[in-house]
Amino acid sequence: AVQTQPLLYKIIRSIFSICIRIFYNTIEVTNEALLAIKPNNAILLCPNHGNSLTDAATVITATNRFVRLTAKDKLWHHPFWKYFVKYVGTVPIQRRDDHGSKADNSIAKAKLFEALESCSCVCLFPEGISRYQSGIAPLKRGVGSIAIETLKRANQNGFKDFSISVVSCGITYTHREKFRSDICVIFENSITLTADEINQLIEKFGDEKSTADFIVENVADSLRKIVVSGPDWNTVKDAFTASRIYAPFGTKIDLSQHVMLTQAFVKILSNSTDASIEQRRLTRMPSDPDIPLQKRMVSTELVAKIEELRNKLDYYQNKLDQTGLNDSVVKDGSKGIIGEIKETIKRAIWCIVLGFISAPGALVLAPVLLGGKLMEYKLIRDNACLRKIRNLDEVAQYKLAISFVLVPSLVFGCSYAMHKYFAPNIPFLVLLSATALWLWLTVRWIEDGVSSCNVLAVHWRLISNPGIIASLEQLRNELIPLIDHIAKACDVPSAEKLLKEASLESKKRSSFLSYFSIKGRRRKEWGECSHIGQTPIDYPVSVFKKIS
Repeated sequence: AVQTQPLLYKIIRSIFSICIRIFYNTIEVTNEALLAIKPNNAILLCPNHGNSLTDAATVITATNRFVRLTAKDKLWHHPFWKYFVKYVGTVPIQRRDDHGSKADNSIAKAKLFEALESCSCVCLFPEGISRYQSGIAPLKRGVGSIAIETLKRANQNGFKDFSISVVSCGITYTHREKFRSDICVIFENSITLTADEINQLIEKFGDEKSTADFIVENVADSLRKIVVSGPDWNTVKDAFTASRIYAPFGTKIDLSQHVMLTQAFVKILSNSTDASIEQRRLTRMPSDPDIPLQKRMVSTELVAKIEELRNKLDYYQNKLDQTGLNDSVVKDGSKGIIGEIKETIKRAIWCIVLGFISAPGALVLAPVLLGGKLMEYKLIRDNACLRKIRNLDEVAQYKLAISFVLVPSLVFGCSYAMHKYFAPNIPFLVLLSATALWLWLTVRWIEDGVSSCNVLAVHWRLISNPGIIASLEQLRNELIPLIDHIAKACDVPSAEKLLKEASLESKKRSSFLSYFSIKGRRRKEWGECSHIGQTPIDYPVSVFKKIS
């Protein structure tokens, strides 16, 4: 029988879901139906792992099905996180990085076999360790080994029709650590195996290790399609720029389309000369983003065009960074001095209005906002070297933890003070609900205010340097035919096809009424967040450059 959700799991899942949906603006889930309960079928869920415990919270938020998670056993001794991992059915894993040769996972494996044999959904992170880097690390063989052993046991017990679906789960954060950024979750069935055929499959590949490698490679192939994962940060940055120029529709296309289009350009830009590929092989560390992305996929003639595109994208993006503009501003062009002055005045007034109405709530939320920033600065200070910056994958989880602890306390405290000193005749629950709504509206006003400040800064730059747009437009116009030519040669879906296939929800984002959504701000571009100034794609690297 399929394991039912324990009451504590439902409660903690609800808490995680609320925290995730408050911290992030958009959580788009694609193909959740792949996790549906089926007779005699277990799910082995394999997400990428680049945002520490936030990944686990995202996984259980993305599906209503009970998911048995796995986590490093050190979390059971953590003063805060142990209360969450302990009561959601999480299986503790002893990592060799923590225990060396003494690592013993026999009990953990027994629990995983039991869960899979009961047709449950079990989540394993095949990368093993969370890292904040530009791409997916090489996957461990454990996922394949557990699937094989479970199917062999079912076969020996006479359950010939028992099957395991190995489902990849691609999690892409537009900015992992930034408040009100976006999450894209895409599920894809990598391979389905039955107990009846497992022995023939092992015989085909020669041994269980090779069979496990085959299963894991299927997972890796799936993840490389549904996650933005590049060999280095420059490739990822260039791919985001290329996708925005190629399909300049912003949020009128789905976030999943934006992610998969960006990843298509990552794969294209990862093609390079043999010399550069060999150089990457020699300089990479074992945990660096996996090499298969860099295999030659196109002709030598096209590689030269791709190298030209990389150089031009680098130059264009660097110019955008230097001027503090983004591609959508260049695409839309300047409104002229008079038009820019009008827009600057309008934005300035709107910033003042939003700042005024959000100020009281912002003072109440100040401990949360400042606490998150202080924790981020502490993690940056403690990991201020090129290799340790990967530990910045923990920034988001600590911001979520601070919010979880402080926000309910602030809501309750404000409601209690109002009830005791100002409104004793109003029921406490009414004040509690009103306070929660007021603070949420404050978050929305801050979000809109930050965006307006950024737009105001853009218009001011265009006024102070009116000729800047013309030079950037020229660079952009040179890129368009080159990107189109390479995209066509590499079978990238056309921009018109992407817009046509976008969901109805994406098309609604451009409607007038969406400007007044309490749920979240209508944004023009995927990747916007509540951050003053330009938000770097290569967060850890840009942080390291500032502190070095």
